[in-house]
Amino acid sequence: MSKVEITLQDILWALRKYLVWIVLATIVFGVGSWFYTKNYVQPTYHTSMSFAIRASSRVNGALTAGEQTADARLASLCCELLKSDRIAREVSTELNGFVPAIAVKGMITAYAGKDSPVINIRLNGSSPDSVYRVARAIEKVAPQVIPELAGAGELNLINEPIRPNFPISPNLKQDVTLGILAGLALSIAVVVLIAILDTTIWREEDLERAFDIPVLGTVPSMSATAQHTSTKRRNS
Repeated sequence: MSKVEITLQDILWALRKYLVWIVLATIVFGVGSWFYTKNYVQPTYHTSMSFAIRASSRVNGALTAGEQTADARLASLCCELLKSDRIAREVSTELNGFVPAIAVKGMITAYAGKDSPVINIRLNGSSPDSVYRVARAIEKVAPQVIPELAGAGELNLINEPIRPNFPISPNLKQDVTLGILAGLALSIAVVVLIAILDTTIWREEDLERAFDIPVLGTVPSMSATAQHTSTKRRNS
């Protein structure tokens, strides 16, 4: 036998009945998220820089449409070259092997806007020192190596990198909040599932829904005190 349907009253009753467990589960998930983030999630530090690329030297201050298109295309090519093995090796050599070439390559993300000669470089890493030193090495290496690899162009620094003081991730407050919400949602879902699967008859309404028959009458329950008084009277 199972309930034909579950009402909002049934859900609220179940939530009230298991309120302590819901609160405990929410606290456990929140504390667990804090502990995991604090001890097992590696922090990530970030810095950025940007270059402007010229496909050819400018005779005068005017910039033609053709020159602008050439600069934009070269900027797109340079973004790919910045992520090449050659750049990674040159940067690692500049740092005397402080950061391996494979690690350097994994730090770099480069992109250029549409029809823009500006190359934006983002660097992410687990150490603020390594991120900053790699950025400074790129600042020295890129203007020399990129034009060589591209076969043309002149690279000029626009924005210098800044040493990061704080990690961009993990976000401890956000992770703990998500853990609390996950614990709350999961515990409520379990309680609702228990209420749905519960076949116990608690009220007249449950009996009517389960058997589709009207209830003609009920037998009142007797408290322990009343039973004790009745027993005492019989014995006297």
